[in-house]
Amino acid sequence: MRDRLTLLLFLSALVVFPACSKDGDSPDAGASLKGQLIYPVTNELAVYSFDDKTERKVFVDGYGYNVSADGTEFLWYDYSPFDGKSIIQIHQFADIEMYTSITVPYAVEEAPQFVPASEMIGVLVQSPNAPFIRNDFHLFDRSGNRIALVRHVKDFAFTPDGQGLVITAEALNSAGDVTGYALVKIDDFAVEDSFTPTVIRSFPDYSLLPYDLAVSPDGSQVVYTYNAHLYTIPLTDGAEHKQITNSRFGEVNAGWSPDGKYIVFGMSASAGTTDCGDIRIVPSNPPAPITLEPSSDEPVDPLQPARKDGPVKTLHCCVARTILWLP
Repeated sequence: MRDRLTLLLFLSALVVFPACSKDGDSPDAGASLKGQLIYPVTNELAVYSFDDKTERKVFVDGYGYNVSADGTEFLWYDYSPFDGKSIIQIHQFADIEMYTSITVPYAVEEAPQFVPASEMIGVLVQSPNAPFIRNDFHLFDRSGNRIALVRHVKDFAFTPDGQGLVITAEALNSAGDVTGYALVKIDDFAVEDSFTPTVIRSFPDYSLLPYDLAVSPDGSQVVYTYNAHLYTIPLTDGAEHKQITNSRFGEVNAGWSPDGKYIVFGMSASAGTTDCGDIRIVPSNPPAPITLEPSSDEPVDPLQPARKDGPVKTLHCCVARTILWLP
């Protein structure tokens, strides 16, 4: 099987073209938020309702959760170092006790992702070639057959129509040498030798590649964590990104509201904690980066979701991949 990222090098140049964008009107901070949030709290999967401000746990005993874009399925995974295999367990929300399993002969590194409108699953697994800290993107069907491969991918996300793959990756030439680092969109990624790549933005080093990618509902832009804070960028050739949040610590695991007007994410409340924190919400297109303060028991800003009752009203997520916001 060909190395997809090697092919990418022959089709695109890793260059940055400056681009400017005009800020739109920010949504009303006092607007009434609707729908539900689905997110993990360590080994539990929780659902929060904006309508009645309640949080309920829908599943326990899993780890590394992810939820399908339409909210009908969720999965979790487990890796066994003894036999070098990972099991991905898929549940239907309509009947949680029923599940199917996919076994793959790799060390899965993060929660796998459903491909929208598809039966395929995307995962990051430990790369077999140096350096040891790298992961590869694998696309599997539900029988565990590998469909596609991209080497040295730091993170990825699918477009809402399931036809596009957005990655941050280390580019390799045919000899395996590193030639650059970039955010790239690949169309028709599951069709052998037929995908169309677009280099969105280059970065100077692997450590500076963004992570926790999430594509907007209309497929036009992506939000990610860069230098510990949230940025958005249009999915166009040579685009420039825009900083959305700022805090003393960091913001991770972003997702979009169904209308694309807001971004929900986890804000770490202590230095060194990157996968746990308060659940926060900000407009997706503010005129300037929004500075946030951590909270403990009570919300500290008007958009912060909170429980109606209880001694601790703030919501927390932990070991999240993306916080899903459903209508």
